[in-house]
Amino acid sequence: MHVSPDGKTLCVPLADPRAFGQSMQTQWEQLRRVPDIMQAGRMVTRILLIDTSSGRTRTLAEVPFWVTRVQFDPAGTGRIVFNKEGQWPLTGVPLPDRVWCLETDGTFRPIAPEAKGEWRSHENWSPDGRSIVYHGGHNGKPFVAARTWNGQLLRAASLEGIALYHVTGINDGRRFLIDKQDGDIAIVDPDAGRGREINLCRHDTSMKDQDTHAHPITTPTGRSFIFTSDRDGTGNVYEAPLQKPSVGPWCPDRICQPHLLSVCQE
Repeated sequence: MHVSPDGKTLCVPLADPRAFGQSMQTQWEQLRRVPDIMQAGRMVTRILLIDTSSGRTRTLAEVPFWVTRVQFDPAGTGRIVFNKEGQWPLTGVPLPDRVWCLETDGTFRPIAPEAKGEWRSHENWSPDGRSIVYHGGHNGKPFVAARTWNGQLLRAASLEGIALYHVTGINDGRRFLIDKQDGDIAIVDPDAGRGREINLCRHDTSMKDQDTHAHPITTPTGRSFIFTSDRDGTGNVYEAPLQKPSVGPWCPDRICQPHLLSVCQE
């Protein structure tokens, strides 16, 4: 679920429970089987809005596929970005038309046509709400990108040779924050040349489940970022600085060891 910037509304995607069989024991089984079950049964995901003061609930949209992520525009327009969840059964590549835009009147559409051989994943609003960022691949070459609500491509950066899990935007509206499969969290600057990156710190998470996905994201001040990791044996939340310190030593490959921000008991 996601909460609106003013805290007055929750958005919850509620998929048809009949799509989830008892035989599916893992997230990966669900990703490859649930989309086909929903399509064959003409099942929907209801996008619910819940008033946080009264508890009143209404359905904003009924979407004819599996949705697992919803996110309000941080600028407060009420617009919502959501995903088309699932993977191709044989390759594990996300299904086409991953990124969707939901208007306040309940109408929805893909953000922009995908090129042949392209896939997209892990869409997020930029902190200022001016763009939607995501990562993906095109003919086997990974990239990160940002588009406007209307689908215009604002910037993109090739990450050939870099394998990543997720991407979010940084407060400057230009750079990207990624968690890499080699255990690093890094900044990517699309204006600094192809594949240009600055490693910040290690996340060293196992990625065994959603609670241990790093999902790094900048704090409102833009001076630090937070992420999740089970690097110490349990899934906890960590914080590390994002910017180069004004005084003291600086290592371009590591800012520091992140400090423990919160201990999760489950």
